Amino acid sequence: PLHRILAECGRVPCAIATPIAAQIAEALACTHRLGIAHRDLKPENVFVRWDQHGAPHVTLVDFGLSRIPEDTRLTEPGQVVGTPQYMAPERAWHFEAGTAADLYSLGVVLFEMVTGQLPLPAGSPAAVVMRAMHEEAPHARTLRADIPAELDVLISRLLERKPEDRPPTASEVATRLWNIARREQLIEADKNQVIAQKTVDRQ
Repeated sequence: PLHRILAECGRVPCAIATPIAAQIAEALACTHRLGIAHRDLKPENVFVRWDQHGAPHVTLVDFGLSRIPEDTRLTEPGQVVGTPQYMAPERAWHFEAGTAADLYSLGVVLFEMVTGQLPLPAGSPAAVVMRAMHEEAPHARTLRADIPAELDVLISRLLERKPEDRPPTASEVATRLWNIARREQLIEADKNQVIAQKTVDRQ
C-alpha cells in the first residue's frame, strides 16, 4: 500500500511519484468514463508493485464508497463519506460532488508523495475540512525546491478549491503526468550516467 511506502520513505522521488500518480489518474479516467466517482482516493487505497526493472505498477482498490449518479442506494441523503484529509472542499456541503472531487484527492496524494506531508494539515478531521474550504493549498515547491515547475503547477491546479478550476478530466491529468515522468526519468538516467563516469574516472 502506498501509505506504507510513505511511512517508510517520508517522500518519494519525482521520477517515481509521477508514474504512480499517472496510473492512478488512468484508473480514475476509466471509472469516470463509466460515470463512477471513487470518492475515497487515499494512499491506503493505492497498491504498488515493482517489476523486474524497478518500475511501479499501480492498482486502485476499495470502491466501497463509489457512487454512480443514478444510484441513490449507496448513501443516505446528506451523509458525508470519505477521508477528510483527502476530501475535496465541495464534498463538505454538496453530496452530489462529481468526478472533479477525485482529482482533488489525487492532488492531495501527489502533494503528499513529493513533499512528505499533507497540503493543509490540521489537528482534527473537521479542521482539515474547514481549511480546505477556506484556504488555498501551498505550492509543493515551497516545501521541496527540486520539484519540476510543471509538476508544481499541475498539483496546484488539482488542489483548486473550485471544481471548475481543476483540470477537466483525469485522462488529461494522466497525459501530463506521463510527460513529466518521462522527462524526470531521462534526467535521472543522465545523473546516473554522470555518476558512473565520475566513478570510472576516479578509478
